[in-house]
Amino acid sequence: MLVKPNCAKHKSTCRRQKTTREAKDNSPKAKEDPMSETARTAAQSQLDAYNAHDINAFVACYAQDVEVRNLKTNELLSEGREAMRKGYGEMFEAYPDVHAHVTSRTVLNDMVFDHEYVTGRGEPIIVMAVYQVGEDGLIQKVWFAR
Repeated sequence: MLVKPNCAKHKSTCRRQKTTREAKDNSPKAKEDPMSETARTAAQSQLDAYNAHDINAFVACYAQDVEVRNLKTNELLSEGREAMRKGYGEMFEAYPDVHAHVTSRTVLNDMVFDHEYVTGRGEPIIVMAVYQVGEDGLIQKVWFAR
């Protein structure tokens, strides 16, 4: 479904692309920091595990002391891999059809910015997820806004 809202700021028509299963990567390709590929891989691995509802593979993408925060308020929502295992495990059981589509992804050094369209939990929701990845390839911090 293409949505064509009137964009008064640019006096043109803007398009929002149809969501897909694979992330559209908007990252710059020139002079990319070596950490960018590590971060991109970590974000994609956790997305794949999330969509497969594979809780073990999902939490394996995160550091033992991972912090999950609200992007707007910086409020700590969850801390630690085991807290994620419990919370997401319960969600996967409660919502067997939950699925996240990444509509755009930007990678900058150790940071990944995903615009996500999440279905299977009632009304679809739009989420901005920001992942900070350590040199060990594990996600250290996550911020969510919706």
